[in-house]
Amino acid sequence: MLPIFTTFYAYPKNQQKDYQKSLECFQKLIKDYPGSEYRQDSEVMISLINEVTKKTSFINDVTSKDKRIIAQQQQIEALDQEVISKGNRIITKQKQISTLEQQVKELEKKIEQIKEVDMNLKEKKKSLPEQK
Repeated sequence: MLPIFTTFYAYPKNQQKDYQKSLECFQKLIKDYPGSEYRQDSEVMISLINEVTKKTSFINDVTSKDKRIIAQQQQIEALDQEVISKGNRIITKQKQISTLEQQVKELEKKIEQIKEVDMNLKEKKKSLPEQK
């Protein structure tokens, strides 16, 4: 069994665990007491703590990347909604343009009719004898 002070810092249920301090304690034990009966256990603990540290770092990296991916997906969804909204506004404007174009055509027809009536009136006026 390793001395309690060295394992306390690495104890998984310790809310204040500190792997770095634990490593330092195990390394000090190996350095200061190379012939100690705890040397082999300390080396195993150093190896385990290094593995846990690597895996924790990897998990943190993946979690961080996942959070960034989720944030990017949310941004994409927001942009998609904006595109849909703008697409709907474009469709509405196209309908308005179509309606206005139809009104322009109708007004042009009326103008042509009025011109025809005006020309007919001018012709009739010309054909009427002048009255003095």
